[in-house]
Amino acid sequence: PEQVRGQLDIDHRADVFAFGCMLYEVVARRNPFEDSSPIETMHRILNFDPPPLPDAYIDSIVRRCLEKKPQNRYASMRDVARDVRTAITTTAMKPVPLPFRRRFSRRLIAIVAAAVAVTAGGAYFATRHTSTPAIDSIAVLPFANMTGKAESDFLERIAEDAARDLGRIPTLRVIASSSTMRYGHDADPRKAARELNVDAVLIGKLRTTSQTLLLDAQLVRPDGTALWSNHYVRSLAGVPGLEDELVADLCDELGLKLPSRRPATRSPEAYQAYLRGRHELQQQTAPAFKKAIEHFNHAIALDPEFALAYAWLANTHGRQAVFRVVPARVGIRQQRAEALKALSLDDSLPDGHWNLALIASFNGDDAEYARHEARVLALDPNFAPAYIERANRLLIQKRFDEANAAFAKALELDPMSPVLQSSYAMHLHLIRRHEQAVPLLLNLTEQFPDYANAWPFLAIVYTHLGRHDDALAAIAQATPESNPNLPLWTGLVLARAGRTDEARAIADQADERAKIRFVATYYRAQVRAALGERDAAFSLLEQGVRDDEWMPWLWYDPRFDPLRSDPRFAALVETQRQRKRVLKP
Repeated sequence: PEQVRGQLDIDHRADVFAFGCMLYEVVARRNPFEDSSPIETMHRILNFDPPPLPDAYIDSIVRRCLEKKPQNRYASMRDVARDVRTAITTTAMKPVPLPFRRRFSRRLIAIVAAAVAVTAGGAYFATRHTSTPAIDSIAVLPFANMTGKAESDFLERIAEDAARDLGRIPTLRVIASSSTMRYGHDADPRKAARELNVDAVLIGKLRTTSQTLLLDAQLVRPDGTALWSNHYVRSLAGVPGLEDELVADLCDELGLKLPSRRPATRSPEAYQAYLRGRHELQQQTAPAFKKAIEHFNHAIALDPEFALAYAWLANTHGRQAVFRVVPARVGIRQQRAEALKALSLDDSLPDGHWNLALIASFNGDDAEYARHEARVLALDPNFAPAYIERANRLLIQKRFDEANAAFAKALELDPMSPVLQSSYAMHLHLIRRHEQAVPLLLNLTEQFPDYANAWPFLAIVYTHLGRHDDALAAIAQATPESNPNLPLWTGLVLARAGRTDEARAIADQADERAKIRFVATYYRAQVRAALGERDAAFSLLEQGVRDDEWMPWLWYDPRFDPLRSDPRFAALVETQRQRKRVLKP
């Protein structure tokens, strides 16, 4: 295709394309693109894919050779030769229907074997003195589901597990999945590598045929050079070991030492249920949390020793508490029990220790938090959430230079995460550095227009700067179904803007809803405080303390400034601290 376009930067990957045409023709007995005229043939080369070949393994190899974009093809003929040898072995071992045996299987094996003999020899002498250059940083882009079946989308989470495993290598900087997930399946790996500031990106294409999974993986530099590639053919029963093999092969090629760990699970059904849970959890909504819990529980039922499933089940219950989908004491207790179970099965899981670190933070136990944080970073030096939590905690302590350094480290590991940036911005707001929070939040609204919390957070900060018109305009941009707390945030903005009747109506509606389901008392109290209704606000906060609701910022949250001069406020904060000590495990 690059020759048809008249490009000047043509390299060895054009030969890979040519070989794909030859291989297709010897199998199908016809040229994959030839048409009635040279012009029509060139048009087909640029815009059409040939019909599939009878054998799925050979077909997957040919299609990778015939990719329109050079960076998506095999990196070298040595890689082609290796995969064709595997395909020959697989084809030779497969039972072939009797009518096709003479005219397909033997002919295919003999011809392809001859082709491999020729190409492998050339590839050997061309590459025997080369080695893959060392890299210091990598990003794993979401693997593309080329099958197009929505029920197979969960397999894309294999890329996240690969990034998680690579993150355990101390000498390698690995971009967090929360940043890489923002790149679509057709993203240009060169552009992604430049934007994420990494030496290389790992890309993959997944195909499923019946009970078979095919994965084409490739490591690409920012200039488009393919450093490594491999082709994997597995039955769906072999999916649990695929990610381990992929990471091991890549590390072997790059000369990286991967710390050992126990296999996640040997049950393909449990692993698929776990991947489905991770897929749902990515949505960050109340219904998705519920579905994720169902999938993780199913994975555990299939394999009661699946430590990673326990760790992510714990994480999901913790998120329900943070998002105030469930009462904090319910979510946190479940999170703790499941995290401890995960670590009893595998103490080397950073995800399990991170759950306990967050619980320690909720309980105000700084020593316990520091212990678990240190363990997390020892196991996974690329664990971005630990750095943003460190930055936020340093902000509260007003250690600004250290906080900014931790935030910069978090951004280096997770540069495209809106959650990370909004978290730091809101902690700047909590310590009353509203002016510094505004640019971060404005950047969020521009860079991630679909991120649910950007506009409401910006509106809240604007109200504390007295920019009420801007606050009202910002809150109007928020999507009503994006967050169950949005009505109360709207009520807060309206109350601070002087539109008290509308704010009071929202507060009253929230009180009515709270009679039949959980509605965060923390935000209900903020609206009442902004309306000047102190007794109602204190009543709600006292209820929240009794119910152990998620209120870690109570003592310094500027939204409670209207209550701060009342002696009841200091007494309430002290009651909360004492209660946490009593409840602490």
